[in-house]
Amino acid sequence: MILFEEVEAQAALHQGCVAQLREKLTSPKSASQLREMTDDRYLSALTKIIFQLGFRWSIIENKWQSFEAAFGEFNLDHCQMLSEEQLESQMMSGTIIKNWAKVRSIPSNAV
Repeated sequence: MILFEEVEAQAALHQGCVAQLREKLTSPKSASQLREMTDDRYLSALTKIIFQLGFRWSIIENKWQSFEAAFGEFNLDHCQMLSEEQLESQMMSGTIIKNWAKVRSIPSNAV
């Protein structure tokens, strides 16, 4: 098993140093902050995390406005009703990441 310290050291090397790494990390929200989040913002945050896995975070950041537009600002009703054809169309438009498994997860996560 790899120790967290080893992973952190590798990430710090990749970012330049520990300070630069920590600058990029986000702090977890408190329970009260999570309760205050609306469902659409929760789905947006969840989707962003899912898409950041395996991709450069800067790529996702640069495309995030397009994700918001493509998925109706992550309105739950809108996302739940998206057909596979609509999902594929959004993916093939070139404005969002082309990862079928991740794109396809959005309607399920909206439910």
